[in-house]
Amino acid sequence: MLDNILAGEGFEVEHTGGGCHLLSLYLPSGAYVWVSSQAGSDVPTWEDWHVGVYPADWDGDGDAMLFDAWADDCMFGLRDAVAIAIARAKGE
Repeated sequence: MLDNILAGEGFEVEHTGGGCHLLSLYLPSGAYVWVSSQAGSDVPTWEDWHVGVYPADWDGDGDAMLFDAWADDCMFGLRDAVAIAIARAKGE
């Protein structure tokens, strides 16, 4: 169900290898948003999620914005995290 809701935002289920999946949104600018479970091995649920937004030139170190369902400083839910991530990826 969650993957269907995010599909409305343009996200697609992506196989990342070894039977693992996540939801991905790639923007024309080259920036992208990944949404997965906390472990990063499956598509998220409303209770278990991790959102990452990455600039087009991300090399795996720094400059990524991350949100976790269980993070002490995360004061919002998955819908808000995804909205913020998409806006950030678009440069808004």
